[in-house]
Amino acid sequence: MEKPKDLTETKSISPEIFKELPYILFDGCNVLTDQTEKAVFLYGALGVISGMLPKVWGTYNGMTVYPNIYVWILSPYGSGKGSLILVKELGMVVHRDKKQVTQSHRTEHEIELETYQTALKVWKKNKLGDPPTKPQEPDQNLLYIPINISEAGFIELLNANNESGIVFEPEADTMTENQKKEWGIGSSELRKAFHHESFNSYRKTNKEFVEVERPKLSVILSSTFDQLPLLIPSVENGLFSRFLFFSLTPDPTFKNVFEPEKSNYQPTFEALGERMAAVYNDFQNDETGFQFRFTEIQQSDFLNFFQELKTDIQQNITTDLDGTVNRLGLQFFRIAMILTTLRKYESGEIEPIMECSEKDYELTKKIILPLCHNAIEIYSKLPPPHQFNNKHLDKAENVKLAIEMYNNGQTFRQISQKIFNNTNHTSTIFRWIRNQ
Repeated sequence: MEKPKDLTETKSISPEIFKELPYILFDGCNVLTDQTEKAVFLYGALGVISGMLPKVWGTYNGMTVYPNIYVWILSPYGSGKGSLILVKELGMVVHRDKKQVTQSHRTEHEIELETYQTALKVWKKNKLGDPPTKPQEPDQNLLYIPINISEAGFIELLNANNESGIVFEPEADTMTENQKKEWGIGSSELRKAFHHESFNSYRKTNKEFVEVERPKLSVILSSTFDQLPLLIPSVENGLFSRFLFFSLTPDPTFKNVFEPEKSNYQPTFEALGERMAAVYNDFQNDETGFQFRFTEIQQSDFLNFFQELKTDIQQNITTDLDGTVNRLGLQFFRIAMILTTLRKYESGEIEPIMECSEKDYELTKKIILPLCHNAIEIYSKLPPPHQFNNKHLDKAENVKLAIEMYNNGQTFRQISQKIFNNTNHTSTIFRWIRNQ
């Protein structure tokens, strides 16, 4: 078995990985022409697919866990995260099908409501027998759950969708803005959902208690680095260790937007959406479910791998990342579950118990190590633990404002005067924008 590599190596993903993927991931990566786009697609696709494998589970640390992972792509403006939009196509067929089911139920509900109102008028007039029962409003069926809703609405949608859903937000500031509202989705729900812990809400108006007992939530976010501290202000915040981060470097080149190969992007990813819909429906319709597990040899190697990784980071970097390494182990297990499930589905070898192949076990290592390097890099950029205060949050807000003003055509001097109360700090503004 391969030992953990030196943590000083590059945080980028090896091009060889793209050749080893299950077909549905291979085909998506293969059509893309840029290595960064391929990497963004791979990590984003793992996030989406993790929310599209119902009835698949495994046992980790004595608990039942599902494939759901949290992914965050961090990128300067114009650095190749555009393929993340194509990732969403993987779930759009299922999402549209669910919306159509909801619309059909709503049409039926309107007919039932008219019948009820007519019967109610008759009953009020004659007062004979029991009053008619008002038909219940149908649930909203969705795969992609919007983030700009209330906490109660979020819980209701999860509950209505078999406690499952995907949050896909290519502009993470939508989430950070929503968290500022008293009714917005909080960090607490995201932290609990990562471990499938229950959460609930009580609607005082309807005196209705809604509980999600085993949430199965996948999250895919993207943003510039300046937006990260608004949701995760420091490594001590519990969300930091629950996300898989992939950070892109600035791209100095202007890409050829007229490459003939790019005309294949949209039809290719729409076709992948059809294929993922077939996968989703086949698993959804199964009554028994599918258990994933490592072989005994893999279990032993897994423990050695993460022990060495944790010791290396503790001795050479920090002990502040202990939680990140621990949860990286869970994310490793989940990614291996995704790869194994896709591989066995494509080969027609799906069985009630699915053991991870040696190929997919080693492939998971290659996928997870760059994410570990990325977490270390991001840790170094965040405020040190125990030293975060409102100044860090204020700076994050100011950097975001500076970028917005710059994109709207304002000069460094104009931005400086706005943010620093007519004081000239143009060099600071230049550095903020250059580093994004």
